[in-house]
Amino acid sequence: MLALERGCSILAAATARDEMPFRHLHTPAVEIDIAAPTVPLGEGQFGRVVLVQSAKTKARGRVRRVAMKSAVSAAATAALRTEIDALRIVDATENRPPFIVAMLGHAGDRHLYLEHCDQGDLAALLDGRLRRTLDEGTAMRYASELAQALDHLHRAGIAHRDVKPENVFLRRGHVRLGDFGLARIWRRSIWCRHTDAPHASSLRTTSCVGTKAYLSPEVFDIFERLQSGGSSQEEGGDYGVAVDWWALGMVLYEMLSGRPPWHANDEDALLQNLRTRPPLAYDRVASHDARALIGGLLELDPDQRAGIEAVVEATRIH
Repeated sequence: MLALERGCSILAAATARDEMPFRHLHTPAVEIDIAAPTVPLGEGQFGRVVLVQSAKTKARGRVRRVAMKSAVSAAATAALRTEIDALRIVDATENRPPFIVAMLGHAGDRHLYLEHCDQGDLAALLDGRLRRTLDEGTAMRYASELAQALDHLHRAGIAHRDVKPENVFLRRGHVRLGDFGLARIWRRSIWCRHTDAPHASSLRTTSCVGTKAYLSPEVFDIFERLQSGGSSQEEGGDYGVAVDWWALGMVLYEMLSGRPPWHANDEDALLQNLRTRPPLAYDRVASHDARALIGGLLELDPDQRAGIEAVVEATRIH
């Protein structure tokens, strides 16, 4: 059964067409020396996050602990391994933007050591219950930073597939895109040169993965097909990295309006909104540039959807 609550990710088994796994690297893990008692920071679908302190450097970081004996231990382990692989690829590429969370180390498939984002995540900042918003300058700057992160991932042969406020962390006034557990990696190995990664336009997959409120039309169509007993491998049942640009449009709209597009108070209403996608209210979005960028990112046709160039052009004055 596919989970649909906000903040909870949809995770379906890969279809046969999608079973081209990244070759996981069984190299020695980086030792994590923990001196100070751990401080809980949160708990998610794949484990819990705690704040720790290095005994040697005194630098703070986060360690995600995966519950190996829980009912979802296999999925949790796979997600953590995917995140480690994705971050290792990012770290091995040239011109790495600072807007992707930094991996400081890992211990096998159970613990991942990340830089501590001391300002929390974007979801907490917005707080949907209070419908907080960001000023347009800050929102457009965050969108620009996320776009640079996504463009770098796509050039490296990676799609994030779960961009949402809960996975956008804040550190020293800038964003850090994190939580790569649902990422799709097309590279054969970490040792591929950045220029050898497949071109973004050729990257296709069929797995129904993401979070309900931020699903792109092409992934939502797969979800609907699976719910009705169909197959994701039917004609037109695949998608590419454009799903990340759709999600960025959803996040930008939420930063400016306080709620995701097509927000609803119950699951049935949300699913209906995602099917019909009624016209959006832009009463809290002031400038033409911001409205045009959101519209371009939320283009139904993934081949015509806005990407890095449109984001750079719209945000250059902010």
